[in-house]
Amino acid sequence: MEKSVIVEVKNLSKIINGNYIVEKLNFTINRGEIVGFLGENGSGKTTTMKMMLGLTSISQGDVIINGYSIKSNKKKALKSIGAIIETPELYKFLSGYDNLMYFQRMSGRINRESIAKVVRMVGLENVINDKVKTYSLGMRQKLGIAQSLLNSPALLILDEPTNGLDPSGMSELKELLIKLSKKENVAIFISSHLLSELEQICDRVIIIKNGKIIENGTIKEKLSQEEHFISVLVNVEEVDKAEEVIKNIDFISSYKKLNSNDITVNIRHKHIPLLNKILVQNDISVFTLNPIKRSLEEIFLEKFHGQHDLSSTRG
Repeated sequence: MEKSVIVEVKNLSKIINGNYIVEKLNFTINRGEIVGFLGENGSGKTTTMKMMLGLTSISQGDVIINGYSIKSNKKKALKSIGAIIETPELYKFLSGYDNLMYFQRMSGRINRESIAKVVRMVGLENVINDKVKTYSLGMRQKLGIAQSLLNSPALLILDEPTNGLDPSGMSELKELLIKLSKKENVAIFISSHLLSELEQICDRVIIIKNGKIIENGTIKEKLSQEEHFISVLVNVEEVDKAEEVIKNIDFISSYKKLNSNDITVNIRHKHIPLLNKILVQNDISVFTLNPIKRSLEEIFLEKFHGQHDLSSTRG
């Protein structure tokens, strides 16, 4: 699939009462790419998305969608976008099909073939003629996505789409988004607090804090063992003796004794061989050292709060 740029965000800023709510954001999104947008409440995620959609004014900078400026050519720019900000706007007393007909009629003539296509894409064929008031939350989210796909957008913007979904609904939504990006070549820009879900579906993550981007890179880069502290489970013959050695090793940031043979340490990946060497030199029998994979959520917490994975610190 073609990986050309569909979105260019250039020095995007929102200023209210002289204060930056969003400050000079710069990033791109490619066709067929799922980009996660992470940040705590109040960090500027929704404001950024609303500026990208022309729902709130841009104080400085611009957003270019498929070659068109959202500031100077909003109508053409929006033709390439589908979006759900907060929750889908649906008429519960109408069927799912009638909702799609209504929204399509608002933007032009009704095309039953395109309606049938998006219904198949989101997997609602069996319930599309039922009233929306009978739908589960997951089904309503799917219908909202179907609505946003009616104009065959190149970009889909989703603000917290997994809110309130049960595990089954989240799994179905995840599969749908992957299918849209990889098979339909749709670019997806998605914000969420469910970081474990983003880790599973996103090609790249952008982390925003206090209106500024502090990270922008692939999931692989963010989870790189060389760049971040990881937990290592150390299995030894004498854990008390090992603890006496470990608490005096400078490159270990924290540790926790689990039982008579196991202790976890917080360490950089590159220091694992040195740890093993030091333990052996102190006549400690080491059976295994097993790195415990860190999640995107742990890295996120580290970025925002300076927290590491272990609860006990040395000393």
